[in-house]
Amino acid sequence: MEWTAARIVGHNVKKTRERLGMTGAVLGAKMGAIFREDGKPWPRQTVSLLEGGDRVMVAAEVVALAEVLDVRVADLYAPPAGVEEVQAGTRCVSVERLAAPVGGDPHIEALGEALKASELARVRIEALARAQRVIVADALAALRGDGPAPRPAGDRVADALQRVAVDAADDLYAEAAAARDSLPDLADVLDRPHGEDEDGDR
Repeated sequence: MEWTAARIVGHNVKKTRERLGMTGAVLGAKMGAIFREDGKPWPRQTVSLLEGGDRVMVAAEVVALAEVLDVRVADLYAPPAGVEEVQAGTRCVSVERLAAPVGGDPHIEALGEALKASELARVRIEALARAQRVIVADALAALRGDGPAPRPAGDRVADALQRVAVDAADDLYAEAAAARDSLPDLADVLDRPHGEDEDGDR
């Protein structure tokens, strides 16, 4: 088998994912949340191509994979036992080129940590944005006299992401309620007849 850098990364991604008990769909969902503006998961084919070494990745994707799988970037480039050379275009390169430096460059390590922190902040901001959309949708439903949208119960990745958004919305409302004693319980607001205030008056 010809080992390329992409094949080594894909091999290590699959091995680590399986060790963590993570499905390909979950990995795709986590990567999609990081890199897609709409938050949609990577297609199964993308994950399959990546793990098979048939998808060339940009540096940011490798860093994000390391974050999602909780490993170092160097771990993803570690060649399997017995591999001595890596094919890079028309050149065969010694696997020593992929070896992690002892001690490492503190500036590079700091940059890596900054990139990881930036990606994590982006994921959290997008999660908060999805939660706020749930809150706005529930508020509009309450103003119309409708109940909140049902919590998705399916096993699709989209259902799981929506449940996360709903849970996050509940958490945000709970935090706001704790900060403002006068804020009514969200369930009470949504169940209240249209146009009725907290004392039952219209």
